[in-house]
Amino acid sequence: MWLRSWRTGGRKVCIITARDAFVPGMGFTNRGNMLKRFFQKNVTISTGIKVKRITPEGLVCEKEGLEFKVCADNVVLSLGMESRNFVEEQLKGYDCEFYRVGDCSRIGNAMTAFSGAYDLAGRI
Repeated sequence: MWLRSWRTGGRKVCIITARDAFVPGMGFTNRGNMLKRFFQKNVTISTGIKVKRITPEGLVCEKEGLEFKVCADNVVLSLGMESRNFVEEQLKGYDCEFYRVGDCSRIGNAMTAFSGAYDLAGRI
């Protein structure tokens, strides 16, 4: 999937998903290779987390009824199966950069979402 080396640029990368499993429809081999690369780059994956709102400091999230904050300098959204442009409208009031990837940008599958996120990560 990724032919170039992936550099995090000294940033801590965390993937947060509301699903109970990360990319459940992806094939075993591709998923294993992807997770191995994430592990090598210290990318963390958190499942079962609902993002309630985006603030200038990062995210307000909820898991199992417990609300907590995730501090972030950059937030990249990939919202599933339908374009959700309302998020862009909500963020226009903040003095921050924002980018759309995955189904938020155009409907696709996990591979096109990861590819788009990878390309974006290389630009920011």
